[in-house]
Amino acid sequence: MSVSVTQQDEFENNLYAPPVISVVVALSAALLTVGVLGSASIELAAAGAVGTVLFAFGLIRGTPRVVIGGVVGLFSCVLVAGVMAVPTGVVLFGAAGTVIAYDSGIYALRLGRQTTTEASTWRAESLHHLASTLVIAGTAGIGVGLFLTGPGNLPADALFLLVLSAGLLLWVVQTAD
Repeated sequence: MSVSVTQQDEFENNLYAPPVISVVVALSAALLTVGVLGSASIELAAAGAVGTVLFAFGLIRGTPRVVIGGVVGLFSCVLVAGVMAVPTGVVLFGAAGTVIAYDSGIYALRLGRQTTTEASTWRAESLHHLASTLVIAGTAGIGVGLFLTGPGNLPADALFLLVLSAGLLLWVVQTAD
């Protein structure tokens, strides 16, 4: 993977200043996802940890492709968990953690490019992460509620398609931005 001249210049000239709160929220959500996956499969947790390391490296360097690559790796582990028919809560918590990590990571990249280390961004970051987490948690809660109140013989494929559709929705939101 080659780094463009502008990305390399921004990093070398310290034009990218990762906002601490956003980076902490993003990495915490990714680590939560790895922990949840670990309750279902050690192999999935190990693969998710590799995605999380890639994600963290992208946040530190300010490289969107690496951040997205790490999130795709983490989300792939959640999709595999859905196919393996692990408990619904594990898959939905993993998906919610991945979406929060993605949203917080992209926000950190954007904010880090627009501000300097001297800028106070804690209010904007706190409000963004609170609102995002409430929306994502609410959506996951509704998903669990629908799954639990629906017919008891839902196939694992339905859960897989639910998680896949969440990933596609995330992709559409990113490309429309």
